[in-house]
Amino acid sequence: MYVQRYSVAITGSTAAAATAAYSPVLNGRLLSVRYSSGGTISSTAVLTLTNEGTDEAYYAKAIGSAGASFRPRGAICKTTGTGIYQTTGTANPIVDYLELANERLKCTVSKSTASGLTGTLLIAVG
Repeated sequence: MYVQRYSVAITGSTAAAATAAYSPVLNGRLLSVRYSSGGTISSTAVLTLTNEGTDEAYYAKAIGSAGASFRPRGAICKTTGTGIYQTTGTANPIVDYLELANERLKCTVSKSTASGLTGTLLIAVG
């Protein structure tokens, strides 16, 4: 499968529960998410990515104002439901791509220094 890139306009909010922006319907592996530094999102802003249909959290972290790239991955587990780790304990789970099948990403930016600040997410799926 070839890689497709989608652009999603986001708006920051000072509230803990920000207004959501949605990606187009996506199919394939979520390869990367890039925040374009051309926007005005503040350095304290927290980006949260969830699956619109299942509400499964894929990513939540401060994005900074300079632009950044992220490669969200999901932890894999045994057939018993317990996690698989690189070493003993729970510090280093083995991860794999997140699969999307006719699903949209819900993208929110909260805890910004001011409401109405804007930016762009570039989402790569392949």
